[in-house]
Amino acid sequence: MARFFSLVVVFLLCASFSCVASNKIVDVDTICKDAMDPKFCSTLIKSKPGAERDLVSLASYTLDVAHRNASNILKRIKKLMAQSGSNRKQVFLYKRCLHYFGSNVGVLYVIGQITQLLKSKDYFDVRSNGSSIIAYVEYCVSGEYPAEVVHFDVPSFPKYARVVEKVVDALILISINLQK
Repeated sequence: MARFFSLVVVFLLCASFSCVASNKIVDVDTICKDAMDPKFCSTLIKSKPGAERDLVSLASYTLDVAHRNASNILKRIKKLMAQSGSNRKQVFLYKRCLHYFGSNVGVLYVIGQITQLLKSKDYFDVRSNGSSIIAYVEYCVSGEYPAEVVHFDVPSFPKYARVVEKVVDALILISINLQK
């Protein structure tokens, strides 16, 4: 009987330690200090109630924000393409962005992949896939090669697209803290 009791105690201790490990607690300032826009990161994370208590749910929340923003950008791209009419250069730029946001390898697809990676606790691949999203946004907004000069007929478009980049940057920082 004493042996059974000892096994139960050991099991409960192991279960509580694994629970603590999956629900890591980190200060928002610690997460956001290395962000591309620390103020944006902090504001985003603090918009989630209880943000400092559970990094796993914070990662899911941040991913949901990224998905909503990317979906809105995709709708905006389609609308801007239709409005560009015969301006071939603008149509080309928006088509490229359409590819990077909406194709079967684009931002929304990768966000779906990250959802699965979060469920399987593969935080390293969350980070690497997040980096792909940041690159896709950059290719859309700034072009695919360094010397390319990109001018959108709607100057606010790149700013809105870069919001996705900043949200995913926060997600990457959260996943780094989950890996620790």
